[in-house]
Amino acid sequence: MEFVILAVVVVGVVGIFIWLTKSGGKLINERNQKLKKAEAGKAKVLAFKSVGFRGSGAQGEFQAYTFTLEVSSAYKAAYNTDTVWNVYQMGAPKVQVGSEVNVKIDADDPAIVYPDVEDVEYSWSAAIMLRPRRSM
Repeated sequence: MEFVILAVVVVGVVGIFIWLTKSGGKLINERNQKLKKAEAGKAKVLAFKSVGFRGSGAQGEFQAYTFTLEVSSAYKAAYNTDTVWNVYQMGAPKVQVGSEVNVKIDADDPAIVYPDVEDVEYSWSAAIMLRPRRSM
């Protein structure tokens, strides 16, 4: 009986691992497709503030910030939006108030702006955590 319980637990853990691996791969693929469809543009940093979200990634430790940007492209008039980016130490000087940076504008939601700057990345995690909750 103990062997059966152990086998069920092992099969369950392996099943969960496989499900999570496939889900993670699907999520990464969806994000890559969004970035691929995004339109090139420029953004001027108007303001930024820490959102209290820290972590580490490929370039070391980062701090997430909400940036207020004036965004423009060849096809859109300039507009302001807020977005959340993870900024690594080497990226901080590139995104100061008044800086103009290359960005990619989400094809489905122009309020979502991805940085096209070395050592700065869109904060998928912080964006989800900070998304306004919808009442049911």
